[in-house]
Amino acid sequence: MVFSKGGTGSLPITYCSKLLRIPVFLHESDVVPGKSNKITSKWAKKIFISFPPAAASLQAMRAGEKTEYFDLAKTILVGNPTRFAGEAGQVRKELLEKDNSVPKEISGLTLEKPVILIMGGSQGSETINNFVITILNELLKKYELIHITGPKNYEKVKIESQLVLNKYFEKYYHLYSSLDETELKNFYKVADLIISRAGSGSIFEIASFGKPSLLIPLPWAASDHQSKNAYQYSKTGATLIIEQDNLIPHFFLGQIDFLFSNHKKMEEMRQAALKFSKPLAAQMIAKEILEYLKINQ
Repeated sequence: MVFSKGGTGSLPITYCSKLLRIPVFLHESDVVPGKSNKITSKWAKKIFISFPPAAASLQAMRAGEKTEYFDLAKTILVGNPTRFAGEAGQVRKELLEKDNSVPKEISGLTLEKPVILIMGGSQGSETINNFVITILNELLKKYELIHITGPKNYEKVKIESQLVLNKYFEKYYHLYSSLDETELKNFYKVADLIISRAGSGSIFEIASFGKPSLLIPLPWAASDHQSKNAYQYSKTGATLIIEQDNLIPHFFLGQIDFLFSNHKKMEEMRQAALKFSKPLAAQMIAKEILEYLKINQ
């Protein structure tokens, strides 16, 4: 069998599999599938999706309808297996027990103020980095920041932050180029709010830790999939969205202050994130594939 997550390189493989009558299984991470997944879905045996819009309703399935992109009869909503999927039980247990202790691996945090984790996706975001620098001291008056710049932006942000940073706030600002999985998991754990791009992987990682978030979709992402991911996720009540064109200091700071002044809202967002997360996505996919192969051997 062949399991595909899409991407340009996947199409020749899945098409050859079709010709050789090898069963193909497909997973789509985003609300809007890429071109390769749209094509592959025509002969895929099962299509696993991350976000609800493409999920089949029983009534629609009986009527033989299709989603906007996929055949409902072979579409299964499973969520997106994140890098933490193998530890899902542990993460879920920690969250349900409301364990707010600081992992021993984390050093340098004062925890004297609410903690905000800021990241711009796997490669970082120059736009978000530049914006953070313009409001850095205003943020640090009330909050402690963990700022992940991305490797290529780190030196630039480091120099600029040193130029503008009020010396009194130095202990509340923690700058990183990137983090390994253990470090990232620990920072997810201690963060009170996460500011991020809206890639599917980021959204599901944030949700798996039950963290309120503020998403800034990448405006030129393929098929505008980040905006569609973000707005679909926002329907759960787990996040707020600020479009990149609306990164205005007073507005942005006002949104953050609103959240931290409204404990009920933050708790509702936390619960909505946990409800949205699907920590057993990988296991669900494996089970469906194995059942299909067993029946069709």
